[in-house]
Amino acid sequence: MAALDGFGLGQDLLFGYTLHVVNLAGVLLHAFHELVLVVGLELPTALTFDSLLHLVSLANPHELRGCAVSSRGPHQLPGRQVASSPAGFGESLERAVLRIYVTGTVQVELGQRLLSESQLGGPQGRFVLTYLVTERERAVTQGELAEALWSETLPPSWTLALSAIVSRLRSRLAGVGLPRNRIIGNAFGCYQFTPPGDVWVDVEAALSAVDAAEGAIGAGDPFAAYGPSLIAVTVLRRPFLTGQDGEWVEGRRSVLASNLVRALDCRVEALVANNEGELALTHAREVVRLEPYRESAYRRLMRMLAARGERAEAVRLYQDFGRLLKKELGVAPSDETEALYREIAG
Repeated sequence: MAALDGFGLGQDLLFGYTLHVVNLAGVLLHAFHELVLVVGLELPTALTFDSLLHLVSLANPHELRGCAVSSRGPHQLPGRQVASSPAGFGESLERAVLRIYVTGTVQVELGQRLLSESQLGGPQGRFVLTYLVTERERAVTQGELAEALWSETLPPSWTLALSAIVSRLRSRLAGVGLPRNRIIGNAFGCYQFTPPGDVWVDVEAALSAVDAAEGAIGAGDPFAAYGPSLIAVTVLRRPFLTGQDGEWVEGRRSVLASNLVRALDCRVEALVANNEGELALTHAREVVRLEPYRESAYRRLMRMLAARGERAEAVRLYQDFGRLLKKELGVAPSDETEALYREIAG
């Protein structure tokens, strides 16, 4: 596993016994980065998720087609040695892509350098960085940023306090090799995050992956949804700015939560197609937990249980759902759900 060392930013692990082909094309920075990663798992093996994402920085990812990465150790790629360094698996020696993680532990990574959350200047620095990275396509006024940061009451000298937070962030970002005088621009009372090159942001990769997975499902190719749905679910399950609230934070959490459900829906289809019924059932249950009034999710779970011979469990699920609807909304399940129940109950 030496080749899959790295910072371990992804606390999530991938487990499995079988061969999976993960197409990362839908979540990469540019179309020419398209690649297919083949991971052979002969024994129960765990890989850090973000180590896989480091493959996007290969100078010529097309060389990876047909190459296998196994749990036995580093492999020689055509004309190129896979790096075993803190930069992560497959880090390009020619150019490092700036990676920013805004879910879970907020961190910035550039090549072999890492800016951890503990170096951002506390919750305020973490929030300001996340806000500016998320909204980097536009200039953000100082007033907008301050109201988002101090959502209840602005401090008396908020302009000075905000300036100090931004100045500290510039200094910390410069420590990983970013240009201190340009990384956070300041003009006409506005701030804007302006990275010098390509940027990979975990949430943006996850949202793109959701779209790719849904596109594959819609095209009748659930196998193509396997990789994108895995990426999306893994990232979107992570917490967002834990311990902070406010209108902007809640709005972002709502967007991430709704996309997690979309990703889980795709994941269920991909897992079923790949004959991973137990995992598919776990994900289907998670959708029901996240959207407790969504009848289509209950019907899907009932069908899956019935297909496994667990008819009694499917009936109990329907009964629990009926009680929930009656108690919380004062309604009964729809005719479609009722018909499915009768079919399963016999």
